[in-house]
Amino acid sequence: MRRAIRESVFSREGSDLADEYIIHFDNVTKKYKNTSHPAVDRLTVGIKPGEFITILGGSGSGKTTVLKMVNRIIEPTSGTIYFKGRDIMTLEPDKLRREIGYVIQQGGLFPHMTVEDNIALLPDCLKQDRKKTRERVRELLRLVRLDPDVYKDRYPRQLSGGQQQRVSIARALIADPDVLLMDEPFGAIDAVIRAELQEELREIHKQFRKTILFVTHDVQEAMYLGTRVLVMREGVMQQFDTPANVLMNKNNRYVAEIVGNRGEIQRMLMLKAKDLAKPYSPGDHGPQLDIEADMERVFELFMRDTSAECIVLTNKSEPVMTIWRSDLLSAGKSHD
Repeated sequence: MRRAIRESVFSREGSDLADEYIIHFDNVTKKYKNTSHPAVDRLTVGIKPGEFITILGGSGSGKTTVLKMVNRIIEPTSGTIYFKGRDIMTLEPDKLRREIGYVIQQGGLFPHMTVEDNIALLPDCLKQDRKKTRERVRELLRLVRLDPDVYKDRYPRQLSGGQQQRVSIARALIADPDVLLMDEPFGAIDAVIRAELQEELREIHKQFRKTILFVTHDVQEAMYLGTRVLVMREGVMQQFDTPANVLMNKNNRYVAEIVGNRGEIQRMLMLKAKDLAKPYSPGDHGPQLDIEADMERVFELFMRDTSAECIVLTNKSEPVMTIWRSDLLSAGKSHD
């Protein structure tokens, strides 16, 4: 059972995988000294460029170990991790880390440095053009919704928790990395600010298509942010799938337990219209909406147009998929 959940794609040659995946774990195990079980046990999983992967699990599930092995903060005991087709163990750690942004809980900012200097730390260490770096800092502060004229000269102690996390995200983006690693970055922030940061991070991902690996123990956060969700238990992958499938087609009892009984409406609101849609057929009709629309928008349209049999999703104004009213009635239910 511990080896049953493995992506069959890894039967292909490594050279093929390099073209498809920006990161892939091939039978990776991490075992610490004086422990009876591996922290991560024979993990095989591939991550495509631009994906937003949320890693979900309880304490001791191995989720943070998975994250930290990508940039060699922790090194695997066996197996191979590839980054852009290269075995990370053949890469110089500092060079590897320059290609990967890293955000931890509570920011990890240097208290004796200003916001500007915290964000500019890496390019300053590399002695890059100072003027260009400062211009880039201002751009990034605006991106994370902090006015550079107000915040660049402040120190971390003068910022709220949410502001510190915004600065930390800006620092992770300063070198324009292809990959962001985020280790429970919003875990210590109150619910209102957390929701704002989640939405802002979704917008950053949508705009720049960075590949993001995001560790969380919060089910709703994992489902809301992730394009795919990796569920871990005691170092073993339990399921790796879209949020819709993790919610509605749980792989085993543990996934059902960790996802929990969240209620039909709450399940529905986590989905997108495309998660419920079926192929479009000529003759399907009804109000139209974008394929990326959330389920709240779907409900609104059906409530306004009670006679509609379906909703036609459009891509560049062309109908491509259909949602049937009858599917809404069962979509939020658990299919254990």
